[in-house]
Amino acid sequence: MIEWDKINLNGHDYTTVRATLYKRDGTKLYKDPLLLMTTIEVNSYLEAKEIYPIYLLRSKIESVFKFLKEALGWEEFQVRDWESIKNLIAICFFVGGYFYEIDSELTKNATIIMICDLGGGKGKITHHFFLQGLKKLLIAESVNQFRDEHNISDELYAQMQAYAGIAPE
Repeated sequence: MIEWDKINLNGHDYTTVRATLYKRDGTKLYKDPLLLMTTIEVNSYLEAKEIYPIYLLRSKIESVFKFLKEALGWEEFQVRDWESIKNLIAICFFVGGYFYEIDSELTKNATIIMICDLGGGKGKITHHFFLQGLKKLLIAESVNQFRDEHNISDELYAQMQAYAGIAPE
């Protein structure tokens, strides 16, 4: 069930859409209806119905933001040049968007499957496990670069691992 109405807040026009979603058996999917607000003008039932799929895209964007913040530390950039920061964010969003576009193909790719397993997927191929796997790969690469920069021997690295409670291989 979809309802919509226009609202003006501080001189700006918005549309509110209230969507009640039902399962196939007729029971409500959520206890309460979703209340969505958009700047998109809605004048018909079909236009109102399209707001929900657009809203679903938000979770994909949010997962990319979360990945950028947690794995890449985008809030703690070493680079302070605004143009470089904008370029890095644009590249990350391009890559994230690309992965979402080719989603069905990724589930068949052996490398993607392995990255999801590294991310804790245990056979599940999801965006979450893929991003967790990428995070671990980025951490491993960071450690390898640190070892190279500081000429850390395997023996010293094993000692460092022992401090972290990691049994050396």
